[in-house]
Amino acid sequence: MLTKKRIQHLFECLNECLRERGEMGEVGLVGGAVMCLVFNARPSTKDVDAIFEPASVIRELARKVAEAESLPPDWLNDAAKGYLVPGFSRQEVMALSNLRVWAPEPRYMLAMKCISARWDSADRDDVIFLIRFL
Repeated sequence: MLTKKRIQHLFECLNECLRERGEMGEVGLVGGAVMCLVFNARPSTKDVDAIFEPASVIRELARKVAEAESLPPDWLNDAAKGYLVPGFSRQEVMALSNLRVWAPEPRYMLAMKCISARWDSADRDDVIFLIRFL
């Protein structure tokens, strides 16, 4: 499981890889990682669902970080990109030298959680948390 502190460390490692290559990157978080990093609503998540640019570079470097940190190669994945539509506000989560990490606004997160919810999982608790938060 990935805790808030561990996820932050992994993004710092990813930032360093980008810096070494002279690249800039952006990661937009969705799912459980937002609940951990932004809302402190849960202690951990199994992976980091996100969208990222430049996609091929971030994907390659995330695999490199996974190997160095003994993680599955898909610890950072873009499987949830189909749930994103343009036009939502973003909030900054981390601003590093070569990596910017952001998350959708809370009401957008609530909508995404409701659409994708697996009601026998942490999604139910996330939805309840976001309703109360809003």
